[in-house]
Amino acid sequence: MSVTLGKASRLSRGASASGVAGDDSEDESAYDSLYKGSVFGSSKGDAANEEELADARHWLVSGLKRYFHSKRMEGLLSARGLRILDGSCEIALEDPRKPLALWRHIGKDVGNNILVRVITYALFLVRQAAIWLVSLGQFGSWMAWPLRLVASVLQRPLNNVLLASVEVAMEYLMGLTTSPYVEWLQEGEVWDALLSEIQCESAQVAKFLIDREIEAPERYSAVQSYRVAMAVLRQQKHFVESLFESGMLDSTEQLSLAHPIEAAERRLELLGPVWKAPSLREVLRQLPFMREQPEQVVDFFVRYGHLMMLKNGETLPDNRDLYVVQSGIIKVSYQPDLGEAQEYFLGAGGVYNLYGALTGEHLPGATDAVAQGNALGKGPVLFCVSAKGLRQLSAAAAAGDATFQQLELDMNRLAGLFLLERLKPQLDIEVSQALARMAPLYHSIDPQRQSFDKTAALNSNPTVGSSHRHGKRVNRQQRAAWVRHHMALLKQNLKCQLAKAELLVLPRGCSVAQESHVLLLQGTIQVKMTDEHIMADQRAAETARWVTNAGRHQHQSILPWLWDILSDDDVTRMPGQ
Repeated sequence: MSVTLGKASRLSRGASASGVAGDDSEDESAYDSLYKGSVFGSSKGDAANEEELADARHWLVSGLKRYFHSKRMEGLLSARGLRILDGSCEIALEDPRKPLALWRHIGKDVGNNILVRVITYALFLVRQAAIWLVSLGQFGSWMAWPLRLVASVLQRPLNNVLLASVEVAMEYLMGLTTSPYVEWLQEGEVWDALLSEIQCESAQVAKFLIDREIEAPERYSAVQSYRVAMAVLRQQKHFVESLFESGMLDSTEQLSLAHPIEAAERRLELLGPVWKAPSLREVLRQLPFMREQPEQVVDFFVRYGHLMMLKNGETLPDNRDLYVVQSGIIKVSYQPDLGEAQEYFLGAGGVYNLYGALTGEHLPGATDAVAQGNALGKGPVLFCVSAKGLRQLSAAAAAGDATFQQLELDMNRLAGLFLLERLKPQLDIEVSQALARMAPLYHSIDPQRQSFDKTAALNSNPTVGSSHRHGKRVNRQQRAAWVRHHMALLKQNLKCQLAKAELLVLPRGCSVAQESHVLLLQGTIQVKMTDEHIMADQRAAETARWVTNAGRHQHQSILPWLWDILSDDDVTRMPGQ
């Protein structure tokens, strides 16, 4: 599954992080509270300590400014990135008595302006109109072509802004963590007071970079690739110069070697990091159930879908629509019936509400999906496939269309994987109880036992004095280890079989024989043992009920086929055999 997941984490101590283009009032209140709560910024501190702290901030920002200029000279920072960082440093130097707030100034300069907002909204409207035209048929697809061209033109300046935001964030974080100016301040008396401000800035930048990597890993990689390429070219250039200085190359050979390196360096510096935002069709093509599908399936989704832009902090609606993240981030948190609350993030290509769209039911546990702001401070853009479109998909599959049958199967496999993740706590408890009842009481005296019919083994009645077939008695720790081992085998076996699972729709009253794991997505099923010989023996019947999960099972249940993980020797050494 290619959906980008990510756990919320804090890379450093300090205040809670916010986006680049967040609410200025919240940032200012956070900085004011931080400043007023410090020893040197409170009314209790004397004027001399305040002056020392202001001088330390001035020295730190000046050092960061020199650090940024040195990175520009090395070719690791673009001209636009240097302008943004240098301008933010100048603002901070105007009043060093205020707490360190470079990240807030950087956010304002990167993307929090009227022009970026207008372009972002215009791009959304153009894409929305293009999708509507495509839904009208072949003629609408032709009419949508000029709109796609306009969308590509509008996307270019936004790509540059997004790349610049990631670049300056990476460089600023490196300046705060690896710059020698920060290390030298550790020897001063004001370091404890300044450390909290540095940690607050580092926490915000680190969270921003984590969110951007989740939102668009390709964009994050583009900046990293640019830095690596520039560093390699610089090293090659220095190596040629060292060969010339050592006398191993003459001037003509040096020029012939250095000229292509310098040309590549100039070309790369002019281009900067290169990244192109994926189109809607490219995002749909990346979905796990769409990779092998023909173009007609993509057209089908576009015909029955529409774009929607959410505000930062807005909750996704609870309905039977399928949501695909085209840009931005969705934070999904859920509280399972058993276990602790979990949360993960969906970036571009993430799928939400797939299980609910296919079955009309909710996944186990209380789920909450909230829109998160992107690098421009805007909410995510989602592609919404309507419930009507999914009904048309199911109707085409039921009519015998092989393409849509495979699509429906792949979608249900992915939905089954989501359900399996939610049912893990329940699976651990139920299967552990079953395995604990089946754990052997004695060691085997013949590990090279010949294969035989396991069902017949359950039916075999133990005879008096049959203990000679077993070895020493198994202690409690060994039985617990046996349960853990077979539990791990079951989980591995479940995931492997889920990738090859088949979709089975049973009519009411239909009977089938279970021969593999069953993941019940919807409805109710009754499981019972039909072998009369086994059910006639009380001990064999009790063991069979645990092995076959006998009983009534409601929707959202797992019926594991334990025969796949039990060896012949395990069956013969069950209690009662």
